[in-house]
Amino acid sequence: NGDGVNDVFGPFNDNISNLTGFDYTTCPRFVKRVQFRVFDRNGNELFTYDSLEGENDIFINWDGRTNLAQELPSGVYYYVAELELD
Repeated sequence: NGDGVNDVFGPFNDNISNLTGFDYTTCPRFVKRVQFRVFDRNGNELFTYDSLEGENDIFINWDGRTNLAQELPSGVYYYVAELELD
């Protein structure tokens, strides 16, 4: 809804920055590739992401839209994230 709270889905959230000694720069250093898929309750694949394609970003930052840029309504969705490590 654009309020700056949970507007995108990613591997980190704002609360983790409050952890003492947590360093964002060292956490993902061994992640080489992220493949991410989102499904609805019926198992229909709605969104796919591969960090080696396009932006090459392992942080995903999915905005709740399908691959066709359609905004999904609030609801229950499932995801699968596969990581390839160095």
